[in-house]
Amino acid sequence: MKKDEIKIIKDKETGNILINHKDWGHWWFDVSALCFSFLDENKNELYAGDILRGRNTVDSASFLDWIVQAGLKPWITSKDTKGLIRMFNDLFELQKNFCSYGKNKELTIEEVVEILDKKLESFLNE
Repeated sequence: MKKDEIKIIKDKETGNILINHKDWGHWWFDVSALCFSFLDENKNELYAGDILRGRNTVDSASFLDWIVQAGLKPWITSKDTKGLIRMFNDLFELQKNFCSYGKNKELTIEEVVEILDKKLESFLNE
């Protein structure tokens, strides 16, 4: 990913930093809160998910659950679902970190944050 392909905005209400890549479509990732959102053209939130969701670990089933839940919304297109998968993969390298060789991996929130920090640093330094 190249720096010029990434949009960064600050949420007016929360002050949180949101990022978006052109391949993610309407999907934005809230770096501060570890949440993802589907925003319309006016930046109104239509769908949101929380990576932490009151848990201590995250695994491949968590990502699959979010993808399926979002994909079943009647207003989410197949292109939107692809954007969500791209976002998750760009940020978390799903196959490498969560399901390599078809085996489920469970990571602590600290490990997930470390992966995310490294990816964000690499995006912004490219």
